[in-house]
Order: sequence, then structure tokens, then C-alpha cells
Amino acid sequence: NDESQRQHELVACTWTSASYRIRGKSGHEVTDGETRLKEWIEYHLMVGFDHIYIYDNSGASSSLAPVIDLFPSHQVTRIDWPCRICNNWKPANPDPGERSSQYAAEASCLNRFGSHTKWLASFDIDEYMVPLGEHHKSMKDVLNQFHERYRILSFKSLRAKFRTDKGRPIVLDGDRHCNKGKKPPCLVPETTILQAYNCDPVELPKPKWAERAQKQIYRTDYVQHHFVHYSTITRDTLKVERNDGHRSNHELAIDEVKHEAMMLHAKAVVPSGTANRETERGCLGHSNCNMGTPWPGNVVSETDLKEKGTGMMYNCFVNDVIERKWVPMLEEALEKRNKART
Repeated sequence: NDESQRQHELVACTWTSASYRIRGKSGHEVTDGETRLKEWIEYHLMVGFDHIYIYDNSGASSSLAPVIDLFPSHQVTRIDWPCRICNNWKPANPDPGERSSQYAAEASCLNRFGSHTKWLASFDIDEYMVPLGEHHKSMKDVLNQFHERYRILSFKSLRAKFRTDKGRPIVLDGDRHCNKGKKPPCLVPETTILQAYNCDPVELPKPKWAERAQKQIYRTDYVQHHFVHYSTITRDTLKVERNDGHRSNHELAIDEVKHEAMMLHAKAVVPSGTANRETERGCLGHSNCNMGTPWPGNVVSETDLKEKGTGMMYNCFVNDVIERKWVPMLEEALEKRNKART
């Protein structure tokens, strides 16, 4: 546990697969796991993560190894993790309930690799840790601002919207929502995932209720067990609610404006989920639809509520730091990675 013996300062773990089905009644299959993972790894290495451990739950039929092999082994490690997702909710229900395989992977990561790093974070490939502000060039700068005072940093989570202006048409034979001739056509991102989903439904800072799906970066010498959204066992297991934003003496709920950092949750909208956007049931009549139409200049108007031409309701806010700083840097890093392969 000697801090001087720790190999890294900041490490990430994730449990993922080449494809998966969304939990719930729809059960839509998400098949862009490889594309998302490549971008997610590139981005988080770019913002200061020293090493990333990928728990690959793809199974026997597929593997994420071709993506992971694009990156140096001293930065990215693949752990074959074929453990099944057990149904602990209702027998034979299409929604498997809690993801037991994911929880076991998270525990494994802390137990196996926690001693090698000062800070650890377990989060999904649709979640992006974003340094904000002029003085934060990496997530390490975000961590260093607290000068050892806090050992758990909690990042609030809201589902970002897929921007219609960053989508391209796609035809999917056999899908009645996205077949040839469908108007409007279904959409998939034509840009990076980071840019396509850079549209949160509220302005920063995010509301307190967004803590319900928070993710944490925590000190491995303090947290003994972590369960998805919470540090369940710590060295002193103190869970006292306070009035100054702390849940304990060592835990801090990140204020995105004050602390200049945030998490963007780019949860996938499958192509069929974009099909009804130009209907009253979709984005013409509701601002809470899956698709995003950014408020012009991030300024809310009480009179101009809909985009001219499409009639879609304005419903989200583009983060300028992501758009102006991190998106171009990510595009450049991905291009450089692609050139290195040829």
C-alpha cells in the first residue's frame, strides 16, 4: 500500500462487449461496441488516464481484441471475461435485471489492479470524463486541485441527446423502422460519439437528482469495495450527510461549474429509435425525446421553441469546451492512430 510503489496515478476499468441488448422491454441490440470502444479508449488516454483495463464480455463468438490491440499493451489490457449475466429479477423475463457479470468485473479490477494505482474509476464506454476550464489539461489536473482532501469524487449523470445535426441517414434491410424509402430516414452518428452526443438536457451545473446514476473516481487506499455508483466499504465507512455537498468527510459531489469537470453520458440511441423524431409523438411535440436539437447559442427563448425548417423542439445544450477543445483533439488522435496502422 506504499503510495511510492504504485505504478500509476489514474486507471480506468470497464466491462463491455462487441454487441449487447438494451435492458428493458425494447431489447434493442447495440452493435457499435467496437467503434465506441476505440474512441473511448483514445479519448481517455488523451485526457490523462495512465492505463485502461477492458473486461471483454463478448463471449466465444466475437472479441474486442482487434480494437484493443491497436493500443500499446503498457496502456491498455484486455481481460477475457465470458461470465454470463444472471437473471436475478424475473425468470425468463427479457430484462435480465442487474448485471451480475459487470459487478463481478468491477470487484475483480479493484482487487487485482487497485494496488497499482492511486486513483481508480469504473465506468462504461458511453461515459466520458471531461476536464473543463482553461487550467485543466487532463483529469489528473482535476484530481490534483483537491490537495488530498477528498478520496472519492462523484460525477453526476444525465443521459445526453443524440444531435440530429450530427447524424447521417442509414438503411437497414429487415428493419421496418429503417428500411429503404423510410422518411425521415433513420440516423447514426456521422461524427465522433463524443460530438454526436454533446448535448445535455440541462445547463451546468447538473441538478442534484442526477446523482442517482453517478460514477466515481476514488482512492484505492481508501475504498475497499465499490459497487457501480457507490463506495460501499471504505476505511472508515463513514456515511454522514452534510449540508456542504459532502456525503462523508472524504467524498465530494462534483459541481461541474465550480470544479470544472463533468461526465458526459452518451447512451446509445439505436437507429430505429431515431425514426419517429419528426412526429408529434417524437421531437415535434416533446422536448424530452431521444434526439437533440441544441438551443441556438445555448440561450433559451420563451418564444422561439422550435427549430426553423424541421419544427423540432429545442431541448439541449452543447458544451463549448467539448466542442471547441476535446472534439478536435480526439479527431486528430484517432486519425493519427489510423495512419499508424497503415
